[in-house]
This record gives sequence, C-alpha cells and structure tokens, in this order.
Amino acid sequence: MTRSRTLVIASIMAFTLGSGCGSGGTDPDGGNNGGGGGGVSGTMTARIDGVAWTADRRIRVRQDPRGVYTIEGLNSASMPEQVTLGLFNIGATGTYPMGVGATIIGGLGIYASAAQQWSSPMDDSGTLVITEISATRIKGTFAFAANPVALGGATGLRNITDGHFDLPLSGTYHPPTDAQGSSMVMDTGTTQAMVAATIIGSYHDTTLIFSGQTSRFLTTISLKGVHGPGSSPSPPPIPGTRSWSGATSPPIPPICGVGTRPTPAP
Repeated sequence: MTRSRTLVIASIMAFTLGSGCGSGGTDPDGGNNGGGGGGVSGTMTARIDGVAWTADRRIRVRQDPRGVYTIEGLNSASMPEQVTLGLFNIGATGTYPMGVGATIIGGLGIYASAAQQWSSPMDDSGTLVITEISATRIKGTFAFAANPVALGGATGLRNITDGHFDLPLSGTYHPPTDAQGSSMVMDTGTTQAMVAATIIGSYHDTTLIFSGQTSRFLTTISLKGVHGPGSSPSPPPIPGTRSWSGATSPPIPPICGVGTRPTPAP
C-alpha cells in the first residue's frame, strides 16, 4: 500500500469511525446524516459477494468543499457491515473510476465488517456512475473489488456489486473548479486501459514532466519546448520496447491521452 493511499483511507475512516452509531442530524459542515437505531435518510444498497446488503441502520453523507464527498452506510445485522465511499473532485454526472487517490477525478470504496476492513486497490478496481448531483441531492451507482487491509486481520477478497445510493444534501454546494482534479489514461496493448490512480506533474522553463501510477504501472512523460496546448511528435522506437499509438516506453506501455473533466449533463 502506498503512502498516499494510506492517508486517503485514514481520512475517510476517521470520519466513518468517529460517527459512531448514535442519533443522526445535520453535520456542522453541511452534510446529511441518517438517524441511528433504524432511522435513515435516503437509500443505499449493494451486493457483498453476491449477498444483498441494505443500509437500514444509518446512512451519512458529508460534503466537503470542492466536490469531495464521504458516503457511509451501515446495516442492522447482528454483525454490522459498513460500506464507505470517498468521492473526489466530482462536479457533474458521468462515469468515473474507483480505486484512485484524492487528486484524481473518481473515488474509492471501503467495506468493513467488525474490526476487519477491505479497500479498493489503486488500480482502476471499479466504476462509479453519478446520475444526479446538485445542491440538494446526489444519486448514483457503484461497484468495486476490495482487497484486505492488514489492520484488523482481514483476509481474502470482497466483491461489492450492484451498488446504488440516492441521498439528500443540505448546506452550501461547492462544486469543483475546472482546474481541479486530474485524469490520465494509457493504452497497455491489452483489453484493459491503465487508468492512473495518482498523478504528479511539474512545468518549468517550457519543460513539462508528469507521471501516472497504479499499483502495477508507473509511466513518466517528459516534454521539452512546451509553450501551450498542442501535439508532440513521436520519438523513434527504442530497441527492445513495444509501441502503441506512436509512442514508446521501456518497459512500461506509453501514455495515449490525458482526460478532461466530464461535461455536465443538460
């Protein structure tokens, strides 16, 4: 587990564990809480390894500034199960990757049972679809694969599928700015593209350098003489490397495009 992923999970679980199982109400930050003891506001359902799960004990959604949401659902089973979603830089309806860091446009998922936890790996491990988002409501679907987290002794894998949430929001709506959040997609020459879970970059004296990483891949691109938007000629192939879309990278496959923020639906 990378340090960035550890920090993201820690921040989400701090909210999750700190919420307890008491009565609901409205968060000071403007989020909406479902009540405890069976009282809920909104709906949240999924299937955990094929078994139906419903957040019928508590649902909470916290909205932080600029398109960051934490959604938590807890059921009323004898051994409660909890699903937590962290959504980052979300400001429009659309389809987003799960299993990404807080600087990416997307989200991550955590499943917890008793003291054991599983989280979506940083490797495009699921899909988040936002079908409605406004100052008063957030609605969508989700699915993700979850790996065990060492804390608590979790083992094996968990598959969270057919997830749905429909939750009211209150407080001040703070959508992300156009420049907030990043995305990077790379053709790996296989049936599945690499979607970067973290991205870092710098620009100095017309030299642009950026790197995209997942738990399996790391690709760094360095371009000189960059003065604005445009295209760059492909370098000649390097012996012993593979090439897709006119670019090469030894031994990691090349970058094919940098994504942009989805356009809000009309």
